[in-house]
Parts: sequence; structure tokens; C-alpha cells
Amino acid sequence: MNDFYTLKGLKELHEKFERYLATSNPVIYKEYLHKPENTNFLIDLAPYVEDFIAQTFEVESELAALRQRYNDLSSMITFKRQYIVRKALRKFTKEQAEQFDGNLLRAQLPFEFSEENFAINVANGVAHEIADQYIAWACLSEAGRAYHKDGFLFRLPRKYTDACLIDNQMIDGKICAIDSDLRQRDGFDLTDAGKSAGYVSDQANYCIWCHDRNKDSCSKGMEDKSGCPLDQKISEMNQLRANGHVLGALAVIAIDNPLVAATGYRICNDCMKACIFQKQDPVDIPSIESSILIDVLNLPWGFEIYSLLTRWNPLNFARPLPKDNTNKTVLVSGIGPAGFNLSHHLIQDGHNVIAIDGLKIEPLEVHVLIKDVTTLFDPLSERISYGFGGVAEYGITARWDKNFLKIVRLLLQRRANFNMYGGVRLGSTITIDEAFELGIDHVAICHGAGKPNFIPVNNFLAKGMRMASDFLMALQLTGAAKKDSLANLQIRLPIVVIGAGLTAVDSATEALAYYPVQVKKFYQRYDKKLQLSEEDQAIANEFIEHAIALREERQKPNPDIIGLLRKWGGATIAYRKSMQESPAYRLNHEELAKALEEGIYFKEQVNVQDIALDKFGHVSGIIDEDSYLEAKTILVAAGTQNNTAVPPRDNVSFYGDANPQFAGNVVKAMASAKHGYPVISKLLEARAPGNPQAIIDKLDFAATIKEVNVLADNIIEVVVHAPRAARKFKPGQFYRFQNYETLAPVKNGARLAMEGIALTGASVDVEAGTISLIVLEMGGSSDICRLLKPGEPVVLMGPTGSPSEIVKNKTVLLAGGGLGNAVLFSIGQALRQNGCHVIYFAAYRDAKDVFKRGEIEKAADQIIWCIENGDFTPGRPQDILYKGNIVDAMKAHRFDNIEHMLVIGSDRMMKAVNNIRPDLFKNVKALASINSPMQCMMKEICAQCLQKHHDPQTGKEYFVFSCVNQDQDMNTVDFEMLSSRLGQNSLSEKVTANWLRRD
Repeated sequence: MNDFYTLKGLKELHEKFERYLATSNPVIYKEYLHKPENTNFLIDLAPYVEDFIAQTFEVESELAALRQRYNDLSSMITFKRQYIVRKALRKFTKEQAEQFDGNLLRAQLPFEFSEENFAINVANGVAHEIADQYIAWACLSEAGRAYHKDGFLFRLPRKYTDACLIDNQMIDGKICAIDSDLRQRDGFDLTDAGKSAGYVSDQANYCIWCHDRNKDSCSKGMEDKSGCPLDQKISEMNQLRANGHVLGALAVIAIDNPLVAATGYRICNDCMKACIFQKQDPVDIPSIESSILIDVLNLPWGFEIYSLLTRWNPLNFARPLPKDNTNKTVLVSGIGPAGFNLSHHLIQDGHNVIAIDGLKIEPLEVHVLIKDVTTLFDPLSERISYGFGGVAEYGITARWDKNFLKIVRLLLQRRANFNMYGGVRLGSTITIDEAFELGIDHVAICHGAGKPNFIPVNNFLAKGMRMASDFLMALQLTGAAKKDSLANLQIRLPIVVIGAGLTAVDSATEALAYYPVQVKKFYQRYDKKLQLSEEDQAIANEFIEHAIALREERQKPNPDIIGLLRKWGGATIAYRKSMQESPAYRLNHEELAKALEEGIYFKEQVNVQDIALDKFGHVSGIIDEDSYLEAKTILVAAGTQNNTAVPPRDNVSFYGDANPQFAGNVVKAMASAKHGYPVISKLLEARAPGNPQAIIDKLDFAATIKEVNVLADNIIEVVVHAPRAARKFKPGQFYRFQNYETLAPVKNGARLAMEGIALTGASVDVEAGTISLIVLEMGGSSDICRLLKPGEPVVLMGPTGSPSEIVKNKTVLLAGGGLGNAVLFSIGQALRQNGCHVIYFAAYRDAKDVFKRGEIEKAADQIIWCIENGDFTPGRPQDILYKGNIVDAMKAHRFDNIEHMLVIGSDRMMKAVNNIRPDLFKNVKALASINSPMQCMMKEICAQCLQKHHDPQTGKEYFVFSCVNQDQDMNTVDFEMLSSRLGQNSLSEKVTANWLRRD
């Protein structure tokens, strides 16, 4: 099987298949040689592909058993069509059916009840009278349909109208699921494992297989419905599945959608919207598609069979095999759905792909052949977030099995001409021009959603209010929901999500599911001896009370977690229009229906006027025009802007959300790649072959620990060997620093994996390829830095942010507080080299906290050492010691000739300096390096770093992404909001830090 991963081996396999086909059926073989366009020929050819694969992998007996199971189900479907629909149901009206007692009838049947037993016995003439009444009750009555909602034998198509796609009821002015539809969810394991084999067989037969009449609108679209963005041969797939040919059906899928593991059930439904059945339930195409893949994967060597069909597929007449290597290289930036699908198609066209992504991508072994696919699957509640997949990794919730991302990743990583690097951002770590200088032939921009939209409302982003993208990233990428995670993500009930797209639905369901996990973990780690503020103590009491109540509820025979969460306010999607007008309802109503079943409320006609705050400045509710909606957590999911920041240029192309034509969902992103790769291949024809390996050898993306040095009691220096990141650094810029979860040690049952932390390069040695990072140990992720070992691989994404302004020939004041001084080393030295006279106020709480004294002296012509405690002696005659804080020092040592100033420190320190600035430093351009909380640091994606500003001329508010520009005008910065933003996880951070430091 290893030979199937080489082009030589695949060519030999293809020749073997052609010989097999010529022997098995000369007529079909002759037609096959002419590659007919009629897709009916695929139906004829697919069974031969199936039998050949079964023989090759020696799974004939397992495949025969699966076919027999399909045949048994087909018999039930025949019984349903010929007896239930055409005979039994014609005997009774709906009114009569409502009068029957299904439980009593079921008890009177002379056989053990199951749908399969029912079909077999009744088909053989057993208990017709009772059976007919039961059929009427099961199919026509409300109670019967509810009882059999998860089955298929008694399921009949319902009338389909856009106005009533979701069954619901109203409680206290909110839309919610009817009680019988509620599904108790407790945790982050997979919430929906898909449909049964019987249901799928029923749906495959429900399809009328209209491709031969060119009526397959599910694929081709109709009127205002686009159909499948990938142009997948759906009708042909359904016919093969209905006839029991699962491998043949998968081969048909793989013609247009080889990475089908990333689509299907709970991902896409454009095909269903365009199904030929427009006035009754459409065919559940995504369920059929996913079931086909799962059935193949569950065969012995199932993964290898699927993997083979993505590389070699005799049903794909245009490209049955990978093309010979062109020795041309494409840089794919972004490895989400657009990026990974584009990578696959480019590799099949013979090109070499270097894929980069700003997210951390965890290591994954790729070389061992896989006989049992279950070895690749982990419970979602324990699964490592590998980072691969972009928005499919962090934006899709536990409704979909993210283990499929591992399958997609393996399909790519096993290809010889594919190389992937995480923690690399296009535009900083490497630019487009640098890519071309390295010898890369084309750059494909496959970036996901752009910056989120804001809502114009007072108290926007107060404590407890987040952008939905920030919340989902923090939840999914940091693993906050896992019991062994150190990630701090603090939410409270009630939860309100503003917006009603699919991101809003995901945010509501995952926030409600996360809350019980959060309070349980909090209760386990809480130490009542911990000294807390009044606000934090009140929240702690709330979390403890809820944790105990949830524990007691779980111990009941039939726990009602939804009821308990609703008692505390639950989670509500608030939308400015009706539910039927919401994007989620229009695009994929099933997602909204499933959310309601998990206990989510939907509140219509909510026009947000204001955000109410409690006495601590934490959100407490939403003020509408004529109502009030209580909320201690507010998530804003108001859509995103197109991600087209890079201007068009030669040999650069755009995919997914970076291309407005294909923006919006996973399958459209993948479609952009399918339709776009031929354009790249055409462009590359004019390029001379290069040396792909030489390009890879020059990338220098890897980062490893060189050494870890203790500078003070709670300050350490981490020296990282990262040649490219070192060469790219400019004073003032910073990096996102993380260790790998797969390599992290375990302490007290917790995996010591870092959240991404923002660290500025204190000093850089370009020749040695090293960067010095200074870390203040504040608990959690920062404490883990001390445990890093020389040689350990790490992620150092960047540099990012804007370089500090290095003015020329001016008198400059630098003010650094504590760790902020590390940021000023390189800035001060650059200013002096640019002809500036630098006066430096270096502030420390204690003399023993002073670190890298020599670097500070290199950064300044004169230093005022502001030391509050301990003995300290300046090392140079021009330097001054002031025993006190930095504000008093500035008042005591005034400098009237200052022309420019930069302040870096804690939010309190910067606010204090800003308060005295108008009196001491009039008409001086003053900047503060804003230490707002950060997460992705990839510029305008998650929005955790948003900082509010006030225009002093107009009084208007506006927001700045601090990860784009961290040096901000002190005249406009809202320091109160900065303090509030930094305190949004205050309690969780204190409890986690205290728990982690315990022996």
C-alpha cells in the first residue's frame, strides 16, 4: 500500500485496473476508453471500480456483508412504498389516526417491536389489522410522528414551506423548541452522530435520480438556488448508494469533492435547498454523503481506500492520476477549507505546495498505514485542537466531528510535494515579495473571514461583552472547554448573542454548553483562602452555587441540565427582525432547529439601544426600545467584512472569503479552490521549472528554545532560535508565543499548554538567529515559560503589530514600567542611532526587579531610575535615582524640551502618566503601547484586542485593533475601557494561577 503514495505505484495500479476491466467486461472497457460524457456511464463503471478496490485491499467479505445490510434495508423501503404508502395509509384519515393508542397497539403486536421486525412480519402477513392501525398512528398522528422521529419506516415527506421550517413554541416572548424535541447536552463530545443506515437508504431511494434528464437541480441549481457549489454528482451518488455500491458512490463523490470528509452532514445544505422537491421535504443529501464516507472508513483499511480515491480515481476521466511533478511551487496562505482543497488540487496537478497558517498547528504523525480508522478518532471533549482547518477548527462546534479534520490533514501531509507550517503569517513572517524572491511561482491567498462588524451602542465591549469570533477562538483553539486546560475564558449566565447568522447559533450553543464545564472546573480549582475583590468574590459565589446545583442535578435519574441553565437565564439569540428573516433560518434552518433543541431561546425584534452595566462596570443587560433583556454575557455576531486586504497583483490569486464570489461557508470556500486551481496551473505553464527543495531549505520558519534565564523572582528571559522571525523584527513589534500541547508536560492533571501570549522582542541577534523575550510570571500561561527546555519546538508567530515610530533628531522621553522596560530596549537604541537624545524614566516596584540593566543604559542618554523599594545605585554619572513612583519622579524631574514621548507599562501606570501629561508635557506627541488582551494577533480577526478611543475634536468614539497598531495616541485612548478589558477574565486568571502554583 505504500506504493500507492508514489506516482509510479499509482500508474501501475491504474494499468492493473484497466486490465481487470478489459477482462471483466470488454463492452464497458471499450466505452471507458472513449471517456463518455454521459454520467449514466459512471453508474455502469462504478461497480467495477468497487470490486477492483475490494480485491486490492482484500475486503471482499466485509463489503459483501455491507451490501447485504443495504439489501435488507432496501426490502424494508420496498415494503414502505408498496404496503405502508399504497395500502395501509389509504384506510384511515388523520383524524382517525389521532384516536388510536400507539402504545396499546404496539403491545398487541405478536412480535418484538422494531422497525425491521415490523416490516418483515407484516410483509409476511402477520397481524395486518393491528399493524395497519399502528401504521396510521405512527405516520399521521402528532404523537406517532414524535415517537418515530429518529426512525425511517414511518417517516413520510411533509409539506415544505419557507414560513414554517422549524417546530417551536413561545415562552415568555421567546421562541424555543417544543418540550418533546429538547435534547439534553452536557459537555463537548459530539452532539450529533448522524443518521442511521436505514434512514440513509430511505433517503437515497426517495431521490428520483433525475441526472439522466438533466433535472438534477441539487447539483446544477435552479432559479435563485445555486445548488452544490462543488457541482458534485449527487443524483449519481444516490443511485449507487441505493443499489448498494458504497465504494462506487464514494468514487463518484471524489470526482468533484475529493475532500468530502470536510463537507456533508451538519456542514452544508445548498444542495437540499435546490432539491427538485420544492413543496415537500427535500432529499437529505448531506446525510447520504457523510454516511457513504463513514461506511467506507469503517471497512478494514477504510482510510487507505478513501485516501487512494483522492489520488487515483478512474471515474475522474479528466484527471484519474496525479500529474508528473512540474517543479513549480505555490505558496498557499491559510489552510482552512479553501486552502486545504486548493492544496490538494494543486498537488494532483503536479505542483509543489508550501502551506502556511497563522494558527499554531500541532505536530501529527503521518507515516504509519492505518487499518482501523477508529485509531484516528478521539472524544471531542478530549481532542487536541491541532490548528489545521482554519475556521473549520475554531468556528464549527461539536455538532460536527472534528476528527474529520485529522483525516483531511493526513490526506495532504502524506503527499511528498506538500509542506505545511503553522505560526506563519503572510505579511509579517514572510511577504509576497519575499516569497517570489525565494523562487515561489505563485501565491494563493486563502484567508478566512475578515474583521467582525461592530454595533454602534453605548458601553460596547464592556466587561462580559465579546465579539463572537473572539469567544469561539478562545473556546476552540485554547481548549478552554477541556477539563485539563489552563485557558481562562470567563462567561456568566444569562447569555445573549446579538445577531442571527450561523456564527450566532454556534456561539449560543457552545456558550451554553461551556458554562457547566467552566463552573465545574472552577469549583475544583477554587481555594477559599484566596483574597478576592468584592466583584470577584460575588462571581465566585455564583459559580460555586451553580457548580453544586449542576452536580446534584447530574445525580438524578433523568437530569434536566437545560431546565437548570434556563432557571439561571440560559442563552438567547437576539435578532432585530423575525426568525424567518434571519440568515441562519434562510441559509441552514436545521442548524437553528438543532440549537433550539439544545435549549437555546430566540428573541425576535430586538433593537439594541444600550448596554446596561452593574456597579462594577460589568454588563447586566440589553436595553431595547421598549424592553430589557437581562444578560451577564453578551456575544456580538453581527457578521464580518470580506477579507481582501491584499491588493491584486500578478501571480497572486484569492480564494474563500478572500474572494467575495465564494464567501460565506465551508463548501463555497472549497468550491473557490476547485474552480480556481486550473487558472493557477495555466499561469504556471509560462514559468520555468524551479528547485522546490531549495526553497524549503531557505524558509527558516522553525522556532526552538535556545535557553531560559531567570532575571528576577518573577521575570524570566526566553531566548528563541528563529532566524526568519529575528531578521524580520523591527523595534516595537511583538510575537505570539506558544508551546505545543502535544509536547507539553502535565501537572496536577492539567496539560501545561499555553494560550498565545504577546511578547515583544527585547533584543535580537540576527547573525545568531535568536530573539530574547522577557516574560512576567503572572500565572497560567506565563508561568509555563519557566518550564521550557533547550531544543524544544515552539510557535513564534510574527513579528506582528506596527513598528514603533523612530523619529529623527528629537528629544524623546521614554517611560517604562516593570516589564514594559523590556519593550523599550530596542526602541531606545534605534532612536539614539537616529540622532535622538533619549531621556528614560525606568520604573520598578522593587530594586530586585531591575533586569537587563545594561540594555536600558544602551537605550538612553539619561535614565531616571524610579525605584519604590530597596537599595539601588545608578551606574552612570548622568543617571538619577528617584525613590518613589514614576508619576512623582516626572513631577520632580521636569524636562521642558521633550518633543516626543512613548509610555509602556501596566494600564494603571500609563493612565497615571496620561493624567499628568497635559501639565508636564504640553504639545508633545505622546504615544502609549497598549497592552490590551490579545488572542489571534493576526490583525483584525478575533477582535479581542479592540481598544476604544475618543476623538477630542468631535467627541465621537471609535475602535482600534491593538494587534495592528499597539502604539496609540494618549490623547484619544480610553484607559478606563483598557482596564475593563484586561479584567474580563480576572477571577478565572487568579484562581488558575493560584491552583497551578500549589504543590
